Amino acid sequence: MYDFDGETGLRYTLELLDLPYLGVGKGEDAYQGLELDLNGIRIYLSGLTDILDPEWMVAERGKLGVAGIPEKSGYGKSRRLQCFRKNLEEARADFKIVFMHWGPPFGPEVNSRQTEISRLLFESGADIVIGCHSHCKQPEYFWRSGGKVRKLLVYGMGNLVFGGKRGRQALSCLVEIDLYKDRGRWIEYRIRDFIPNRDGDFKPVLTA
Repeated sequence: MYDFDGETGLRYTLELLDLPYLGVGKGEDAYQGLELDLNGIRIYLSGLTDILDPEWMVAERGKLGVAGIPEKSGYGKSRRLQCFRKNLEEARADFKIVFMHWGPPFGPEVNSRQTEISRLLFESGADIVIGCHSHCKQPEYFWRSGGKVRKLLVYGMGNLVFGGKRGRQALSCLVEIDLYKDRGRWIEYRIRDFIPNRDGDFKPVLTA
């Protein structure tokens, strides 16, 4: 987002592709999610970034931009995050999934900001939070109730076609998720580890 020609480039991309999107818009519209119905299961998808580079890429009234949290501190009271959380809480869906762009790059460590934001998202009704930006696989956690997984948090999936091929940056993962709503809502998931750039050719290879 905003990597090429800023707002003009983003608008051109959206108009050219003419596809459903999330995490982008003007003002508060950027913080609205996307509602889908898949095989009778209602899913609410939403996206938010905690990494703003440049900082002025954030959506403003009358200005096309991304859904982001520009505050460096006190972000729990951020009006933008509150808007995002309100939409998440009010969404009428069987499952609510948030895609987060966050955390320190090039390492598996999770910082306190990620931990706090994920807590706020789950308190607002998120069932699944999937993260990226670290360019390195980060931990995943799940919460089980009644013998079934009810909540899932994947802090970082690593790389697909970006990043290095050495050390911790060599390993990434794909997350396969099945959603069920019979006898309550529950989740099945699989983490598929892979090496995206083993030979420097950026051709992903599954590890198993």
